[in-house]
Amino acid sequence: MGNPPIGDATIAQQEAACAAEQPNAPWYRTLVPFEHYDSARTSLHPCAQFPGSMTGPNVVEAHPTTGDVYYSQFDIATRGTKDMYVYFGGNGDMNPPALQTFIAKVQPGTMKQIWRTPLSDARKNNELHVSGAVDVMADGNLVAISDHTLYKLDGTTGRILLQQDMPTGSSPVNDSAFNGIDAFSDGTIVVRSMNRPVGCTLNGYSAAAYKCPGAPGSAKPSIIGTVDPKTFKVLSWTELKGNVLGRVTTSHYQGHDYAYVTTPTQIYRYVWNGRTIEQDAAWGPVTYTKPGQTAAGAPVIMGDWVVFSNNGTPPRCP
Repeated sequence: MGNPPIGDATIAQQEAACAAEQPNAPWYRTLVPFEHYDSARTSLHPCAQFPGSMTGPNVVEAHPTTGDVYYSQFDIATRGTKDMYVYFGGNGDMNPPALQTFIAKVQPGTMKQIWRTPLSDARKNNELHVSGAVDVMADGNLVAISDHTLYKLDGTTGRILLQQDMPTGSSPVNDSAFNGIDAFSDGTIVVRSMNRPVGCTLNGYSAAAYKCPGAPGSAKPSIIGTVDPKTFKVLSWTELKGNVLGRVTTSHYQGHDYAYVTTPTQIYRYVWNGRTIEQDAAWGPVTYTKPGQTAAGAPVIMGDWVVFSNNGTPPRCP
């Protein structure tokens, strides 16, 4: 089985000290606070170190977990160097399908489980089941989403503190899933749904993206909604202009809070004014596909630019 991946404690402490000084509101100041590090989804970790070689070969060690199994693990979030959280069980495309979502707190290095909290269970009603996310907010509590429900968990005990069923607009609840979380600079949580066509009973991301007849365009439009991070009250929501597969991305730009979403053919910008979220009539929508191209995933903010790639679905490989 090999030894557990302990790593270099000195480097870990250096990274933690650096991360504690990085502004990344409203996320916890840790090396991995959010599914893509920040709300702009940059996947840039400015405090991460790489002690290996940039020019020659490197040796990578792989260590199996002992005892606890995390089937269909999606993302990991941390709260400093001592607290690590795993989101798993959220992929209806797995064989067999993973239809029960869990959050587990594990010991870094050994991956020994400290606690495990079950979230939604799509086995009961064939609800569309895709990987959501777990993230750590600035106050140290966890925010997680599974199917159409948003959860706040105590980061120390795993106890569910609050939960909120999100509106799904014209789409039936069973056909809607929220597969990501983002937030504005004031801490307001923003989420958006993705839908499978009504009447289709297939499950997983692929069902909404291309396996159900006419997907993704034949499904009902997605919704985008905002939630108070303290009370978990839904503050505002609106139906989008189509079914959105890519996760929502936010930015604070020139004094405004914006959210970007990609429908199968166009990208839209929405503005949050502290009370309501509405389409920004002064920006786009921008058509990004050419004949034969398919939908884009989540946008990424790169300075003054919004970047993304299309042809994400269906898979092109035989």
